[in-house]
Amino acid sequence: MERLFGIPLPAIAVTLTGLTATLAVLVLLLAARHPILVKLGLRQIPRRRARSLLIVIGLALSTTIIAASLLTGDTLGLTVRSLVSGSLGAVDEVVVYYRRGTRPEIDWRALADGRVPTLAGDDFPQAEADRIAGILSDTPGVAGSMGVLTRQHTVADPDRQTISGALTILAVPAEPPAGLGRLTTNSGRPATLGELAEGEVYLNEAAATILDARAADLLTIYPARGEISARVREVVKNGGLGGTRPTIVALLPWWQTVEGSSGSINHVVIVNEGGAESALWSESITRRLRLSLVDDDAAQRLFAILAVPSARDALRASLTQQSPFVRPRLERFVAELERPAASEEFKQLVGDPQVVAGLRPALFGLEAGVRRQVQTALGNVNRLTVVELKQLSLDVASRFASGLTSVFLVLGVLSIATGLILICLIFALLAAERRGELALARALGTQRGQLVQIFLFEGALYDVLASLLGVLIGIGVSVGAAELLSRYVQDYGIHVEQAVEPRSLLIAFCLGLLLTLATVTLAAWRIARLNVVAALRDLPEEPRRAEAKAGSDRLVRRLIRLPRGPILVGAGMGLALGAGASPAWRVAATIGWSAAIVGVGLTLRWALTRRQSVGALADRIGLTVAGLGLLIYWVQPTLPGRATELERLTASLELLAVGSVLSVIGAALALTHNLEALPALVTGGFRRLGGGGRAAATLRLATAYAARHRWRTGLTILMFALVLCTLSMASVLVAGTRHAYADLDAQSGGFEVRAYVDPGRLPDLRSALSSAPAIGREAFTAMGGQVDVAVEAIQLSAPVSRWERTSAQVVDVGWLGSVTAPLTHRASGYASDAAVWAAVRNTPGLAVLHGSAVASSDAARPSANPLGLVSLRLEGLVREDRGLSPTTLWLRDPKGGPPLRVTVIGVLDGRLSLGEGVYTTPATLEGGGWTVPTPRAYYFKVAPGLTARQAVLGLNKSFGDQGLVATVLAEELRAVQGVRLVLNQILQGFLGLGLLSGIVALGVIATRAVVERRHQIGVLRAIGFGRGLIQAAFLLESTVVAGLGIGLGTGLGILLARNVIRLIAAERPEIQFGVPWGQIALIALLTYLASMLATFLPAWQASKVSPAEALRYE
Repeated sequence: MERLFGIPLPAIAVTLTGLTATLAVLVLLLAARHPILVKLGLRQIPRRRARSLLIVIGLALSTTIIAASLLTGDTLGLTVRSLVSGSLGAVDEVVVYYRRGTRPEIDWRALADGRVPTLAGDDFPQAEADRIAGILSDTPGVAGSMGVLTRQHTVADPDRQTISGALTILAVPAEPPAGLGRLTTNSGRPATLGELAEGEVYLNEAAATILDARAADLLTIYPARGEISARVREVVKNGGLGGTRPTIVALLPWWQTVEGSSGSINHVVIVNEGGAESALWSESITRRLRLSLVDDDAAQRLFAILAVPSARDALRASLTQQSPFVRPRLERFVAELERPAASEEFKQLVGDPQVVAGLRPALFGLEAGVRRQVQTALGNVNRLTVVELKQLSLDVASRFASGLTSVFLVLGVLSIATGLILICLIFALLAAERRGELALARALGTQRGQLVQIFLFEGALYDVLASLLGVLIGIGVSVGAAELLSRYVQDYGIHVEQAVEPRSLLIAFCLGLLLTLATVTLAAWRIARLNVVAALRDLPEEPRRAEAKAGSDRLVRRLIRLPRGPILVGAGMGLALGAGASPAWRVAATIGWSAAIVGVGLTLRWALTRRQSVGALADRIGLTVAGLGLLIYWVQPTLPGRATELERLTASLELLAVGSVLSVIGAALALTHNLEALPALVTGGFRRLGGGGRAAATLRLATAYAARHRWRTGLTILMFALVLCTLSMASVLVAGTRHAYADLDAQSGGFEVRAYVDPGRLPDLRSALSSAPAIGREAFTAMGGQVDVAVEAIQLSAPVSRWERTSAQVVDVGWLGSVTAPLTHRASGYASDAAVWAAVRNTPGLAVLHGSAVASSDAARPSANPLGLVSLRLEGLVREDRGLSPTTLWLRDPKGGPPLRVTVIGVLDGRLSLGEGVYTTPATLEGGGWTVPTPRAYYFKVAPGLTARQAVLGLNKSFGDQGLVATVLAEELRAVQGVRLVLNQILQGFLGLGLLSGIVALGVIATRAVVERRHQIGVLRAIGFGRGLIQAAFLLESTVVAGLGIGLGTGLGILLARNVIRLIAAERPEIQFGVPWGQIALIALLTYLASMLATFLPAWQASKVSPAEALRYE
């Protein structure tokens, strides 16, 4: 992982290390100047060891979450990197060839989506490998290159009765370059290709596991025609030349002979120098190759077409819709069009498959004739395409790890905030305990700054210990999370690579230390601002007024007396209106608006304090307005003039964290400044219900203390609200995920088996089943064919019409008659889903649209996918609508031909995973003059008495030699769903860490309340309060505080989760908002019971205090 929140990790590490070192030097200098203050601060630690341990644990929570998030991201990033880059072992770059008219960007979608790339190119002469080797002969950083053949074929082991439908065959020269990795047998002995006799191959462990093959087994390989026999010489370890995917390694000359492809290869693989850092050479090597392989005349023709102002402007306008992954390269490409002729930079960019992939959707803004010219020129510029395989893999893995780590950190921010608030609360209680001692010290001449230093030295030692402890616990949490994930995904051949990066440990330690030290310093500063007289007499603190010291300048006095509200409004508005367009500035803009809202509340408070009639209510009114303003701003996404901004701004995880924390703070601020009304409301309500006497007095006692100590109560409510808000958000998100992916029937359409076929080798699977050796047609109760056709669609009735890329899913009668996927919308006149399917089946020109093309009423606008491809979105219909007006779409083939009109009469459930786009019939295509393609996928329902796995085995045995690959649909879907749910469980574990802080805080408050109120307890006992009433009062007090926090956090969590679902639904319409009330109620109940358990012991201790002992307590 190289970036976090868009910032390079090395920069983060250097900055944090520098800040930590600077603060450490400052603290040490202060300690050297004031050693007596160091002794006064540190002497408290061994005196109260339990409390010291509690402080260290509370401080360690933030570092634990940070360390666990970073290390878990490192682990998952390394795992994905191994999966993605393991396809061709140690290869850094690959050169492939595409015939004229093919679209190479399809192969790169796998990389953009985080999957292993197929890189399935066409064959080209082996002499090209020699030409490329000549180009690279004097290129720095190249360790070697060679031409290879890679195939995907069905392979069987007759001795073991096993078969695999898609195994990779890698045919390489007998003497590959040394840098391309070695083969090592399971016994540890090096295996060389020169040892292979004719007809012998090596199997890596992954392939041997699939086939259950051993050395000396005779394999049968089924290419396009005939079959090839090969004997296993050895089983070699994964990695090295064979990669980590299931692979058979063979000699290139032998394979070319038996396959009949003499003199042909389909890849030139290149390995760089530098070992683990070899990808650093990729940019220069790739540039050299692309410039050498480009067709200069075609590049000049393409430049001439695109350099005209209209084309250049259309490309520039499309940049805003491109993903960040592609946009920088396209910006450079458009900038090159300003030059008078095609430069070397232009030529190497036009040879970049990612640039070509990003250009294709941008061409929709050009006239049809110009677009065809550009597409033709693009096909001629560079037939041999250079792919930076390892660098792309590392980029994908880094983006995946950074995104996942960001999710952990952002949703962990609330737990981190909870831990920091716990520290403020603990130090506030320390101040209350030492109030008299601190006041005496002030009376004897100790300065406020010296009091701050005393607490700072004490807190600094806590910080160092807590940061070290947090890093160690974070390592343990990340290892546990990796182990949990590994247990699940190992059945799918995925090995989780545990990673503990020193850089991540350094960042976690420094960031945790800085956060906690800042919190301790803030708490110490607040503690030192005590009123000496009030503290010595044990009287409540009076409100403080801003004033200058005697003798200060008149300017300073005026500055201090300036109202802070208007200043905050002006500063916030200036920041919001002056922010730029980058993600960091967008976050700053929303913080500016939030500051302005708080400033309005403070301005109102300042204005009210000048009026004698409402002076006492000024704080309550002003801060209530500020808190409610923050809450409304962040929770309500559809404020006038803000919806469009929110669609842009809230698409970042950083803003989600800021918004969550600020909305909870706003609600807690409004609530805590109205706690004075709580005792009257509670007791008044109780009396109306018929209660009275001692019970009413107990209720009033329980609420009065919480209302009086507003600072402590507010912090505790805020802690509980933050934790419950996070857990509620997580519960709603997990419920939405489960709704989308847990229903296998909704995802599979009721089918159980999927089989992909090669139409050239198996054109009619239905007829072939009648004579299949291992399975018959009677094994299936339903069978349907489907083929995905790339098309462009336009909705002329939309406010803004344009051609958008989508797919036509052409399904046959068998498919239509057996699919059970539900429809979310039906056109009027169709009483059931079956009636819609029957109409599509019987009436050419009708179609059903996949739910991914229908947005929710409040869903944000979808962003471009990683390659900037434009997808179809139906206008005039939202997911919440009940019915559907038949809607006309026009389809066209991107390669040319007549347009095709279809009428949409139904919308499929967006959870269906059999393909997105428009579902229609072959008859519809025939009616429009289109060529009907042969099905490439078949879906089956298995007859009773036969399992899906048995059916798959029978299909693969019968037709594996003809290119058929059958799989169990449920297993494919469970693999994806299972990983999602495991990650959700890990995420919930991260969030649950914050719950510990809330429970500990309530226990601390209850314990300290007993100590602080021993004298009051004695008075209450003396006037007739029994032990039971005293205990009940403490428990009711905790119930009120915990209940307010739980209710506030739960409500806000659900509201904020709705906004998150709104954003997710723009890209994943199948994920819908729904509240799991049972799970949320259980979380709230467990939180309440845990808080009561933490409070019970202090309450019991309070009830045991005798009146005489309590009255004598000072």
